[in-house]
This record gives sequence, C-alpha cells and structure tokens, in this order.
Amino acid sequence: WLFDAVAPTTTPTATSNGAYTFNTWTNSAVSVTLTCADNAGGTGCSTTYYCTDTANSCTPTTTYSTPITISTEGTSYIRYYSTDTVPNTETTASQTIKIDTTPPVLSAGSPAGALTIDINSTTLSLTTSENATCKYSTSSGASYSSMPSTFETTGTTSHSQSLSGLSLGNNYNYYIKCQDSYGNPTTSDYTISFSTSSSGGPVFAPSQSASSPNPKSETNFITQ
Repeated sequence: WLFDAVAPTTTPTATSNGAYTFNTWTNSAVSVTLTCADNAGGTGCSTTYYCTDTANSCTPTTTYSTPITISTEGTSYIRYYSTDTVPNTETTASQTIKIDTTPPVLSAGSPAGALTIDINSTTLSLTTSENATCKYSTSSGASYSSMPSTFETTGTTSHSQSLSGLSLGNNYNYYIKCQDSYGNPTTSDYTISFSTSSSGGPVFAPSQSASSPNPKSETNFITQ
C-alpha cells in the first residue's frame, strides 16, 4: 500500500525566437511547455490543465498535451496545475507573457514650410507613441537598419537632431524611421520637409569714394 499526500509540481518553460523569460517583452509569439513531476515515491503525474487569458483569472480546464502558442498582443497569462493519480491537486500557478509586435507611431514632425529668412540651421524633431530610437536619411525608401544617421537625442518619446550648413533658397526632405525597444521598426518613411529662404532684399552701399565733395549726397541700392 502506497501513501501519497503530496501534489505534483508543474514547471513551465518558454521559447520565442530562442529562450524566453516570463514577464519580459518579446516581438514574436511565445511557445509554452508545461512539465509535470511528482514527488519522490509518489504515485506519478496524471493530468495537467491550463487556460490562457488577459486578466489572470481564468480556470484551467483544458488538458495539456503539446506546447501552447500564445500570440496575443500585449500582456497575457497562462494558468495551470497538475494532478497525480491519487489524485492530489497542485495549487493553480500562472506566468505572464508580454508580446509587442507593433512599431511606434510617429507624429509632430518639425520644422515644416519655409524657415525664417537667412536661417541656415535648424533642428529636426518629432515624437513617438512609445520609447524608440530614430534614424534619418536624405534618401527615401531606406530600411531602418540601413539608414546612416541616428538622431542625436533619441531613445524616449521625444527625438531631435540639429542641422547646420543649410544652403539658403533650397528645399530639404528628411526621411525618418524609428524602432521601439522590442525591435519593431517602422517600414514607411515619415518625411519632414522644409525650405530655407533668403531675403533677396536691397543692400545699402555708399556710392562715392572718400574724396567725394559731399559724402551724404547719395546712396545706391544694390539688389542681391
């Protein structure tokens, strides 16, 4: 006769493009394996039950047989327990799965339109819907990974890059992509376009030399 009053133990493990640590973010689906082990000298595992939800409140009723794939965006939970053949029943346990497959949303790009007259420098700026790292290019269509320049201030939701040496009277286009902390890059260009203006107005210059009899006699207008 065998006396067994100890419930089995269920051990969860997970993968997501490699080993996955529960309660951390990943940008791909998570596969969860549940392994039951009974105590030494016990009667042996019988059945493992599980459920998944987004509130950590479901009751495990599904019999486990093969790894469970979880792909729900955001925070999900897997709840589980096992029984042995007595049956002793394990207390329900749970693990947290976090999945983010959505790239950040870019907005509030600046500058736009014509810059103030005779300004040859400015600052690119924009915001993202989540912490991200932003890059820029002067050529459209480049992938995030191939963009040559990273914003000098980036990594949060506010991003900026100073520009200098702009030529007056020109149009400029900067193409931007950003990637969030979980490896999701934007795939479409976010474009910041602006132009630099020159005054084109008159420059005042004296018309006569120092030997002129009347240095206040006239002034010529030279138009640039």
